[in-house]
This record gives sequence, C-alpha cells and structure tokens, in this order.
Amino acid sequence: MITPIKITLDGTGGGTVHIGDHDLSGAIRSLYLDAEATQVPRLGLELPAAEVTVDGQAQIRVTQDTADLLIALGWTPPATTAEQT
Repeated sequence: MITPIKITLDGTGGGTVHIGDHDLSGAIRSLYLDAEATQVPRLGLELPAAEVTVDGQAQIRVTQDTADLLIALGWTPPATTAEQT
C-alpha cells in the first residue's frame, strides 16, 4: 500500500508520525525508513502490544542482519526465497 506519510523527529526522542490523515504518534514504538534511489520509500512501524492473536497467514520479514544472526545461532532458512527488508 502506498499512502502519504509525514514524519517529524526532534532528535531527543520526540516526534510525530502521520499516515494519511491519522496521527499515530502515540501508537508507535519505533520506526524505520528504507529508501532506494529508484524506489518508493518503505516505512516500517513497530507497535507496542501486550498480546496479539493472528488467525491466518502472514508474510514474515526479517532484516539481513537478523537473518545472519539467526543462521549463526543454528536457524535454517525456509527452502523458499524469503523476502527480506
């Protein structure tokens, strides 16, 4: 999904996150922005959650650093090509 975003960070741990017309500043634990010269930037959000239930399927994404760490700890990646961010 491509949608308008506005992120303002003040360098002291404060800031705002607007996605579309929604101010999600109070609901975001952390964020990352991944941008390449010829691509639309990708915004990743981490939301605080005490408990989450998902009944269905999900695409699992990990950074290359996380995958490398898991492999070093004995994890075997799935046989299919996993999308990594």
